[in-house]
Amino acid sequence: MKDNIKNLVGQIMNLPSEDFQELLKILVHGDHQAPLQLEDFVSGIKSAQVYKCPYCGNTHIVRNGHRPDGVQKFRCCECHRSFVPMTNTIFAHTHKPLSVWQKYIGCVLSQESIRSSAESCGFSIGTSFFWRHKILSALCLMEENVGLEGIAEGDETFFPLSFKGNHKAFACKEASRAPRKRGGEVHTRGLSKELVCVPCAVDRNHRSISRIACMGACSAKALGAALDGKIKQGSTLCADDNAIYRKFAAGNLLNLVQIKGGRKVVRGQFHIQHLNSYHSMMKKFMRKFQGVSSKYLNGYLAWHNFLNYAKEGIDEKARILKEWLVNCSQCVRIADISALPKIKCLI
Repeated sequence: MKDNIKNLVGQIMNLPSEDFQELLKILVHGDHQAPLQLEDFVSGIKSAQVYKCPYCGNTHIVRNGHRPDGVQKFRCCECHRSFVPMTNTIFAHTHKPLSVWQKYIGCVLSQESIRSSAESCGFSIGTSFFWRHKILSALCLMEENVGLEGIAEGDETFFPLSFKGNHKAFACKEASRAPRKRGGEVHTRGLSKELVCVPCAVDRNHRSISRIACMGACSAKALGAALDGKIKQGSTLCADDNAIYRKFAAGNLLNLVQIKGGRKVVRGQFHIQHLNSYHSMMKKFMRKFQGVSSKYLNGYLAWHNFLNYAKEGIDEKARILKEWLVNCSQCVRIADISALPKIKCLI
């Protein structure tokens, strides 16, 4: 770093007089701040907390030198194991500097494709794929803490069952349907087992929840497994006239207002127009990826909820995401992503 500064000073001193004066004006009168690097962000969050050993949870730790790249190391006085601030975070075991992670997080927030993100960050498409799903797994964990309140709206939407990327699914008879061209229509009309049911709920504060429940038409049991406990007791749930919502509302102590007569019906402040808009935004978001494997669908749903429906601005979302990736205590390896259960095991 000192050599870089010396070289920079040398280049500045060799500038023509007019250019030197212009540079001096910019430095003196300009409002400049050093960019916050992700390394500093991680260390800042960790230093603001009570440092704990990520292995045993003990707080009796001491500094233990630095890694070759300058990152501070620590050692636990209880279990005698060494660690760094990135240990037991999403950034662990990636063998890339955090500056690359910072660029990749920007790609995720910009909804760039896997190929485009790989080109921007200078690594392989495979690495880009696994990094995306590391972040999506953290967003799924974030959604576990989301709760709705006040007036909430609930309904289901459906996605075609997809085995994208699983080329052996049909040869090994893992797939529960006949093969079809990607983007083509399902073989069976109506709510068949070729459709993945995704119950969704939103409230008037731009909080949202959506996750896979079952195949085909949604049952009361599947709806409860997806949304039980996610809407605060005493809140009001607006839904269509499906009987499954009566059982769900009774089990979760909710006031139920069922909208009969179509999606555009409005009864004062009770309607499901926000949810209809949410479904439209969701389907538009999914079309960008030209089909999402049902195995990974929950991650993409969480991505959409965080990025497109939450009301915070993009800069605030970037800060929230970085802070969550540091604090969620989730160390995801490539093997964990590869071992995600097949869709038939999720139902």
